[in-house]
Amino acid sequence: RVHGGKKMQMFVQICQKDMRFTGSPDYKEAIGFMVLKGPPSTIGKEPKTLPRMVSITSKDDILFKSVNEYAASVAESITLPAYDGVYYVVGYMFKPSDDTEFFRINVLPMTTKKDKLTVLAVPRDYAYKISDELKGSKAGGCPNYPTWKNNPQYVVKPLFGGAKISVLMVPGTTKVPLSQIQPTSLAVGVFEDLDNSGRVKDWKQLVCNQPTYAGAQQLVVAVELGEKQYIIMPHSFKPEFQFPFEVYI
Repeated sequence: RVHGGKKMQMFVQICQKDMRFTGSPDYKEAIGFMVLKGPPSTIGKEPKTLPRMVSITSKDDILFKSVNEYAASVAESITLPAYDGVYYVVGYMFKPSDDTEFFRINVLPMTTKKDKLTVLAVPRDYAYKISDELKGSKAGGCPNYPTWKNNPQYVVKPLFGGAKISVLMVPGTTKVPLSQIQPTSLAVGVFEDLDNSGRVKDWKQLVCNQPTYAGAQQLVVAVELGEKQYIIMPHSFKPEFQFPFEVYI
């Protein structure tokens, strides 16, 4: 909603983070978004009280429509005219059959300062961020190696009952196109901490899908947790695959 009866400069960004496949430098699914002017019935209403937009009555209500892109994110600076009603930002994949994890839309106000547009606020889309590295004795490899228990291990526990979490792992050395990435074979294991010791003792404690060891720019693992304590273990396929990484939970 535009406040104060004035037009407003906005930064709109739609993101996807799922890149669990290998063999291509690009994302599989194309993303895009539209900015639509709400009908007169939205005038004077608070956005949170309004229903979803399910139809477009006029093409004139489409203020902006992005180009569908095979990318991690699509962003655009848009000027919203003064309007007492509301505007809708609708994010979408190119086809109804396309889906992606970590799908997010940011709508941020912008300000002009010294002829430069600056985003006023950037929200974070994670609860925890861990920066660490697979290096030396901390690089244990997969369970085919007796050193696998040496990998970094982080304890997590849902605060209120069970929870569904997504774990995103990003190697710190892969800021290049996927086609140029060495096969670092990313993996994240989520284990039940059976004795609340904070350490995994048996691979059978795994509660997520078996890691696929993808050579990719980032890896996403989604898992449903109960009212217990769990351990997250980032690792690589072989102990010699060593690199810094970031984990977002």
